[in-house]
Amino acid sequence: MATVLLDELGLDQLLDLVISGPQTIPNLPSWVPDWTNRSTSTWPLQRFMGCKQYAGYTEPPETHGWENYSNISETEQKSWTVSHQPTGSDTNTGTEAGLGLRPALHIHVAVHVGNIIKAGPICSIADNFLPVKEWSLLVDERHHAKAGAEETDKLSLSLFERVLTSDNVVYPMALRMAFFRIQQYYKANNSADTVTTGKGELQTPLLVKDVFKGMPISYERQADMIFSACDGRRFVVTDAGYIGLAPGETEIGDAVWVFKHVSMPFVCRDFAGGNGSEAAFKLVSSCHIQGVMQGAVWTGVDDDGDDVVGDRLPVESLVIF
Repeated sequence: MATVLLDELGLDQLLDLVISGPQTIPNLPSWVPDWTNRSTSTWPLQRFMGCKQYAGYTEPPETHGWENYSNISETEQKSWTVSHQPTGSDTNTGTEAGLGLRPALHIHVAVHVGNIIKAGPICSIADNFLPVKEWSLLVDERHHAKAGAEETDKLSLSLFERVLTSDNVVYPMALRMAFFRIQQYYKANNSADTVTTGKGELQTPLLVKDVFKGMPISYERQADMIFSACDGRRFVVTDAGYIGLAPGETEIGDAVWVFKHVSMPFVCRDFAGGNGSEAAFKLVSSCHIQGVMQGAVWTGVDDDGDDVVGDRLPVESLVIF
């Protein structure tokens, strides 16, 4: 079924890994969603609002996600293949070698944008935990610096601020106020102070998601975008200097890849059970990496994935088990 959906929907079908939740079916390939297990997150926009992102494209595609999905281009169809390879021992899990074949997804055009060297605590809105302060300590001053753009332009926001809303900004003032309220909330939670909401002063404890009730609708919308982007995820930094939000299962040392014709980057984990010339990985999940979400990695790369400039990140292939 997963292979059929790839043929119909393209590699964006991999984004279903985000809403399907952790796999519970034994020996299920990491690139196949476990539709028997749905995500437990209470926040609805589980694809990092991926309809606005096109990391694997040079420009927003005409056919995207679930819209008009039957028109996958011939070029896009050539960017992956599925094969069946002999099983081998998996040194990551310690399982013994089995007999038979296992499906493998070959990604023919991909760009590696770094390995994760820092990962903050996992956000859980249900547990009233949005670790903005802890995350902010993972980055340096350049990520907190304000750009010189007009105050009404989201480019005036710091990279850190933009990451925490997955670059979905109602308008900059709403985002700044949302962060102020969140910081005020946690400061009050660590003391006997009160928290001022749109309806007056309320004593803590107060759920962080309720701090914005009674405020203008644009502020509530911005807060929901922050919660949607952060819930169940952790703030990460790569060795290439990128920052972003990754799934809670992410570990130090995991790799971040952008696949051609996939809207979101993916966190991948080394897989020692491969038996070919391609680098072998397991998929963890999609992620938001600031600076690559609008196709920047493909500058100087043609439609077939050939590097025509030579001064960009190298184009590689890999196999997913």
